[in-house]
Amino acid sequence: LDTRALRTEANHANVATSRPPSLSFVATFRRRRDTCRLLLLPQSHRKFSAPRHGSLGFLPRKRSRRHRGKAKSFPRDDPSKPVHLTAFLGYKAGMTHIVREVDRPGSKVNKKEVVEAVTIVETPPMIVVGVVGYVNTPRGLRSFKTIFAEHVSDECKRRFYKNCSSQAPCALMSSGL
Repeated sequence: LDTRALRTEANHANVATSRPPSLSFVATFRRRRDTCRLLLLPQSHRKFSAPRHGSLGFLPRKRSRRHRGKAKSFPRDDPSKPVHLTAFLGYKAGMTHIVREVDRPGSKVNKKEVVEAVTIVETPPMIVVGVVGYVNTPRGLRSFKTIFAEHVSDECKRRFYKNCSSQAPCALMSSGL
């Protein structure tokens, strides 16, 4: 690669530059007893030579502060329906594959077996320990009152409070539990 030829091309294009525009940089590094000069040539477009890894929606990529997920949004409540469970937690436990028969008339694979990837979602058993009532305000819903169940296990109390003993008062104990 002749850098003088590149400089003359840049001068002919009326571009004042001290180095050729297509070269990234020249680096010198030492390995054992010899010194090597490394001339980095231009990459192809970055988008193709080294595409980014992962979605920008998941930045910053770091370890989670909690292992358990959290329900962040709930469906709009219908007052005509009775009190019901609005959300439950599920964890992605892994993936596997299944063989299923396609029922798509007009398709080439109609009535044929295909292999598809499936996700296994674990939903551990849930126990209701309380009910939260909400009141509508001009700024949205606000929690009005929380009522806990009469009989809450010690494991559940330990989950909510680090030191929920008979000496330390807590919400589960103050409601007569």
